Amino acid sequence: MLADDDDEDHAKRHGRSWPAGKAGEFACLGCGGRLAPWSRARSRVVFGTGLLRWRLRPRRARCTGCGVTHVLLPSSVLARHRDEAGVIGAALELAARGVSCMAIARSLGRPAGLVRRWVRRLASRAGQVRAVFTVLAGALDPDPPPVGPSGSPQADAAVALLWISAFVVAVVCWRQLVVRWWRGG
Repeated sequence: MLADDDDEDHAKRHGRSWPAGKAGEFACLGCGGRLAPWSRARSRVVFGTGLLRWRLRPRRARCTGCGVTHVLLPSSVLARHRDEAGVIGAALELAARGVSCMAIARSLGRPAGLVRRWVRRLASRAGQVRAVFTVLAGALDPDPPPVGPSGSPQADAAVALLWISAFVVAVVCWRQLVVRWWRGG
């Protein structure tokens, strides 16, 4: 199944190539200058869970300060990866539970070598990942639940990642509920 995320017809109908109200909201990573619309990047296929694939043609922005261009990806897609962040996260979570790379690859419909690379990459940086996400958890919640050792550095990193993702989902859901209640819906 291939879904299309490219909404050029909408942009043509409304005479813009930038989401309404989004121009100038993003800052350049290099100089902090304002990003302005600058066409689109090349089209790519992103692999989701199961057999879901969708075509993405992300927006491109140019810094008004230094002139550098940036590709603006949706939060569900990681830079330099063709798989959704959720697919990679699911693979790393299963690996932290002790599931083999071959079994993970079969369950996600991805090549075993690719899953093996994700797991090796996390294993090589598990301590750093756990440290960063534990500090982030402390910044997001003044009294986060204690995250004890899980048996391996990969499992510790996966637990920290899962805690952060659960916290973010809870905050987003809470905000949506509050907005609905406020609007009387």
